Amino acid sequence: MGKNKIHLTKLGEIIDNACLQKNIDKLIEITNDAKKCNPSSLEKSKQLLYYYYISVAWCGIKESNISLNNIPFHSKEIDNELYYLRKAEQLIDITTPSHIAAPILVNLANSYDHIGRNIEAFALWKRALIYYPSFGMALCNIGKGIDYYSNYADIKIRPLFLNASIYYLSKALKSETIYNDLIPNIKEIIKKINSLAIEKVKPLEKFIPQNNLKDEYKKWVLSNCLYLNQLNDIYEESSSSLYDTYYLPGIFVKKDEYGKENLYFSIFNQIKQEYVSARYLLYQSLNTWGKHFSDHGNKLVDTLKYHEMSYNIELAKNAFRSLYSIFDKISYFLNCYLNLGIQPAQVKFRTFWFVKNQLNPLILNNKNWALRGLFYLRKDFYYENEEYINAPDAKRMAEIRNFMEHKSFMLCDGNEDYYIIENDNFTLTMSRCLFEKKAMYLISLVRAAIFYLGNIVTCEEHYRIGNMENGIVKTIHLNDYQDYDS
Repeated sequence: MGKNKIHLTKLGEIIDNACLQKNIDKLIEITNDAKKCNPSSLEKSKQLLYYYYISVAWCGIKESNISLNNIPFHSKEIDNELYYLRKAEQLIDITTPSHIAAPILVNLANSYDHIGRNIEAFALWKRALIYYPSFGMALCNIGKGIDYYSNYADIKIRPLFLNASIYYLSKALKSETIYNDLIPNIKEIIKKINSLAIEKVKPLEKFIPQNNLKDEYKKWVLSNCLYLNQLNDIYEESSSSLYDTYYLPGIFVKKDEYGKENLYFSIFNQIKQEYVSARYLLYQSLNTWGKHFSDHGNKLVDTLKYHEMSYNIELAKNAFRSLYSIFDKISYFLNCYLNLGIQPAQVKFRTFWFVKNQLNPLILNNKNWALRGLFYLRKDFYYENEEYINAPDAKRMAEIRNFMEHKSFMLCDGNEDYYIIENDNFTLTMSRCLFEKKAMYLISLVRAAIFYLGNIVTCEEHYRIGNMENGIVKTIHLNDYQDYDS
């Protein structure tokens, strides 16, 4: 693979053969050469294939060096595989053939699932089915993923998860693209679920919005999978997926710390409320154009840059800021809950994982899978001098936040992606459509992080219940806080 010429067909064949023969030296050689190549000279569809092939090479190296039952917190193989898969995923559009788009999305979903980011895996598996409805691997993995995720679901809705799992696994068995060696495992999972004598559930009622502002908002949240409701990931058109019903399980505490559980529920309440409010701010900003009455009489200088400046733009920026701040609150929760011992003033999502630049042993030795998922989600954010970031847009997201908080951040109208830093690094101007994409990406990350936090607590409480000594822990019943719509 030369520095200027990339022969894609030959490259794909070489990588496939090296993976089949477990020729790790060849795969390492290919990935080293990839660092010297500049695929930007290729047309978009060929860039996509190039990134996909390199991700396959890294996957081959990963499978040789890492057991899926013992995923480490730091792995150059996983980070690189994710990076190249995400570069390929960014280039998928309506012109991408289904037999190319679906495998890329499924591979990325599988990688997320392996590192504990199952919420994001669901979205990618389902997106793969939009491109290729009968794709066996997508159907199989979403069915298996739902079965596993049911362990985190409230007992009241668990039958809905397990019935959905059987639905997808049964469709996978009928798919012409399913691998024969997967069929026994699929049948075994279906048999296991059936042995639980889970009650059959009636088809869930589809949400049909009325012609009013409240229902239009509900439709937007539901279709974008933004409710804090576990069913929203699986039943994105159902009225059962409405509302933010997700909550923490019961938390056990030592007798001498009786009442401390209120602290955790209080922080989690704050996290949920800030998320829900920021979500509506974002919705308002995305669906409102032009000046607001509060802007009348505000004299501004025309800089001839076609910037939009209004209350509605500030709504979008405030939503973005508020969403970012939730990550620090998650770190405050975990610092207290996992007894990490970090001084409150020093707790930040960026740093609370580490002690003297090394991963905190209390985290490193924790077998909680969801904790790994949250740590890998952290790698979506760019920080100066970071060892490795596996999100291609991480630096840009950091720039947006930095300019928004400390410098000049401007939006301009337009339907094309526009992003430019000017005025001696003082002003960032981007198109409104590009900002909306980044804001939707951010809110989906925050939603996933909230679920991973809940999953961490769920796993930890199961562990504590199984290891508690006689009478040293205690919990109390807490009532729901009533809202007007309950």
